[in-house]
Amino acid sequence: MVVHFKSCCCGCSLKTGTVIIGIFSGFGAFCGIIISILMVYVGTGELQKEFLKELEKQKNITLDQAEYEEAVQYLEATTGKKTLSVLYISLAIFNGIQLIFDTMMVFGASAERPRMIKPWIVFAIMSLTVQSTLTVGNIIFHFINGAVIAGVVGLVILTAGIALGVYFILVVNSFHTELLSNNFQNKI
Repeated sequence: MVVHFKSCCCGCSLKTGTVIIGIFSGFGAFCGIIISILMVYVGTGELQKEFLKELEKQKNITLDQAEYEEAVQYLEATTGKKTLSVLYISLAIFNGIQLIFDTMMVFGASAERPRMIKPWIVFAIMSLTVQSTLTVGNIIFHFINGAVIAGVVGLVILTAGIALGVYFILVVNSFHTELLSNNFQNKI
């Protein structure tokens, strides 16, 4: 049995809540696309350079240009710059799909077309499951490596994120169910 709401938070209608959720989710997906693209072109190389600068500070050593270039090549080979690029490209594609479903949901809610809302619900459930699993893995990694504070903060953020994600899915699903029941009653 699924929980069905009569209204969204702050007393607004399910339709308004669904549109607001779609707009904010779409904005987040758009920002995710931009950040992913920037990380592919800028971030991976910059991360390695920052690592080397920090290494020089901590170890109190100075690298000449040849050693620096050799270290960058070594880092590219060992840290998997290509792997990071593939990861960020995958995130950009994921966010692109999310943006498409968000747009469909906003237009579907505005036009009261339940078929345009259902794909968002399915994708949101899958996305929440995958993101939660990856975050749990990341939290476990932090705890294993002794970063307890990072693990606890990650756990708090994960819990809040799951709660919000489930709430958003339930609001949109409630509106979807309401539309289906109204369409069914109108046909009778």
